[in-house]
Amino acid sequence: VKKNGIGLQFASNHLQNNEEIINAAVQSDGNALEFVPEQLRQNRQLIMEASRNCNVTLIPEKYLSDKEIALNLVNHTYEAFAYLADVLRADIDIIMTTLKKHPLSCIDVMMYVPDEVVSNKECMMRIVSFDGFAIEFASDELKKDKELALTAIEGAANWGYRFDSYNSDDKCFLYDNISSELHDDPDIQDAFSTYFPEEDDEDWED
Repeated sequence: VKKNGIGLQFASNHLQNNEEIINAAVQSDGNALEFVPEQLRQNRQLIMEASRNCNVTLIPEKYLSDKEIALNLVNHTYEAFAYLADVLRADIDIIMTTLKKHPLSCIDVMMYVPDEVVSNKECMMRIVSFDGFAIEFASDELKKDKELALTAIEGAANWGYRFDSYNSDDKCFLYDNISSELHDDPDIQDAFSTYFPEEDDEDWED
């Protein structure tokens, strides 16, 4: 099990209840948790170790509200975010850890972020400063916020350059997800010109 934790499934019932064997298996592969007897899966330290590299569905439900374990889970895979307790899906530290660790996961993560976050300016400022395209998920009221819009434009441009994903469609996407009340604002227009300079005279707004 030190070489392949999943080998725990072939151990005798007696050895599957052996703490030393179980710990070695889980350290090797967190998915070995599947073969740990149910009564032993309540050990937090064991779950903590497994959470570093296991399928989130193997984690007992009561530990899906444990922030330390949750951080391990989302560091391993963004898919774990959807399984976390509501209170942790509203935790900005958990959200930002997931997005930064898996920067292409914005849609998959933000669709599970509760309303209390997407309507909170402070939280959304942190999110769009990293990935400006996340403004898509901001509340309608926040999409009217000039400061958030400017931060999103800069954040989207930086994200695009950072991951070599810049293209002209990005400008249209941002424009569509910023309130029409801000479209004629000179500062908003300047921000688009600065961060998404036109390569030709084509009117991208059309």
